[in-house]
Amino acid sequence: MYYNPLDELQSQQSEAQRAQQPQLQVDLYVRQRNARKRTTLCTGLPPDLDHAKVLSALKRANNCTGAVKTKDGAKQLVLSGDQRAAVQHFLVQEQICSAEQIHVHGY
Repeated sequence: MYYNPLDELQSQQSEAQRAQQPQLQVDLYVRQRNARKRTTLCTGLPPDLDHAKVLSALKRANNCTGAVKTKDGAKQLVLSGDQRAAVQHFLVQEQICSAEQIHVHGY
């Protein structure tokens, strides 16, 4: 096999492109509203994703209410109740992100 300098250049460029792409980090939080009520926040989803459709599917699957809110220019999903495990399972099952990219906060 012959040495081709273009192969090396292409591999270096692809490594540089992978380094420039931001890593997806999805955070799941639970926030306590009062003594008994909690809400789940999901932040860090890809911006090209249709958040309203994802929220609709999550609400149907978990029998809860929710909303899409914008905070600091980024959209976040807000669901009623502690839905962290269900949201994590849904995101992995629908291949929106991998399990390594999801960070569950809280107890």
